[in-house]
Amino acid sequence: MVKIIVLQLALLLSLNFLNGQDLVKPEPPSITYITVLNPSENIEINWLASTSADVEFYIIYKKRSGSGFAIYDAIDTVAGSINQFIYKVASYDAALTFFVGAIDTSKNKSIIPQNHTSVILESNYDACNRTFNFSWNPYEGFSTLSYKLFESNDGILFQEVQQNISNTSTSKIIPIQSGNYCYYIQTVGPSYTSNSNIVCTPVVQPLLPQFIYPKEINASKEGDRILYQIDPLSNISNLSVVWGIDNASFKDTIPVGIIQANRSFEIQNKKAQFFPNYYKVIGLNECNNTIYESSIISTLGLNLSKSQESVHLDWSQISWFGGEINNYSLTRFDENGSLLLSSSLGQDYTEDYDELRKLEIFGKVCYGLVAEEMNNPNNINSIVTTQQVCIDLSTAFEVPDLFTPNGDGINDAVKPRLFLNPSEYQFIIFDKWNRKVFETKDKDKAWDGNTSLGKANEGIYAYIIKLSTTGGKKIEGAGLIQLAYP
Repeated sequence: MVKIIVLQLALLLSLNFLNGQDLVKPEPPSITYITVLNPSENIEINWLASTSADVEFYIIYKKRSGSGFAIYDAIDTVAGSINQFIYKVASYDAALTFFVGAIDTSKNKSIIPQNHTSVILESNYDACNRTFNFSWNPYEGFSTLSYKLFESNDGILFQEVQQNISNTSTSKIIPIQSGNYCYYIQTVGPSYTSNSNIVCTPVVQPLLPQFIYPKEINASKEGDRILYQIDPLSNISNLSVVWGIDNASFKDTIPVGIIQANRSFEIQNKKAQFFPNYYKVIGLNECNNTIYESSIISTLGLNLSKSQESVHLDWSQISWFGGEINNYSLTRFDENGSLLLSSSLGQDYTEDYDELRKLEIFGKVCYGLVAEEMNNPNNINSIVTTQQVCIDLSTAFEVPDLFTPNGDGINDAVKPRLFLNPSEYQFIIFDKWNRKVFETKDKDKAWDGNTSLGKANEGIYAYIIKLSTTGGKKIEGAGLIQLAYP
């Protein structure tokens, strides 16, 4: 039975051939790739020629858009010697599917070959995070190995920014600078590649400053005040300042008010109670995400320590200065006014109490330090003023509250310890009946516990001391002394 069918087919073909009619379909061409030609967005279709020798034309078919079925329309023909076709589109806004058929000289059409679908890239720009999010349809036609992402900030010169993408989506964070950012996807196959359309998005970023630098830093018991200068070429305006008590952690945020026409702004931190404090300026975009951070600066801390003989002041060197420290100027503030004590590059200063007494300085004495910068590369030489640190020198004398006149050579007499050399002096002691038991105008004379009536009894005694400074200032004091015989 099979032999009969074969013989019948052979007979039929022989008859057709004798009649001059060729009924054999030509082999279809094999599309190698389709790609988007940018910037025109026309589609280039490339194929391998049919293996049939009598191909006269190739027919280009395109899948009809908007149809729920795979309906293909013949859109053009090319001569059999050609293996490329450019499909011109007004606007490439959707992926396109093509296949190429062959027609031989006997008008036989090839079977429907493998079709290929182009890639259309879509992007969405997340301005808050400076991120482009991309998605695209998979390339259909050859076995896709991976995808590559290409980027340009002018739409002309592209460079590869991601490779070996296995999915049909990716994202890209862009630098903090304005530009017309353009992208396309390249499909990578075993032997060929195919490009998608180019998508471009203009991005306007604030021009970030080269510097935001402190012009003045003032620390006081009322808090810190800092006057900042912004790079005049920058147009960033959404700023805040963070601060803390060390340079690693920042505990609070200070909003920045109006930025002046000269690109300066001032902050006041009334919560600052310890010194030094550390500050950093944060630049934000419209979504309050950080796009700029300045260098960390600090207030200048002035430290005071006391001993029995002197007051000592020291301060740490500031490391954030862009230029050099011109000098540290230390000033003393007292009841007589202010006096510049030192204007040098030193890191400490000591004053003896005796020297202060000679100057007849009593009451509250305070010190303040100013650091001045020079040779700043931004032509902004900072001035930093510390908080004032104070001591109380109102005590011109000290009187022991106990003495033991028992003849053992230890604490056998009592007299005031003076912190000045008075021009006039009087020291009087009374017993509990308010009777005067001792009086002297000699500052070197002490009471040994003896009275005109003999040895004083144990108990509590009252004293009065009166002094006059060489400048005529009157100082008086009173208190109690305990007399004991251990």
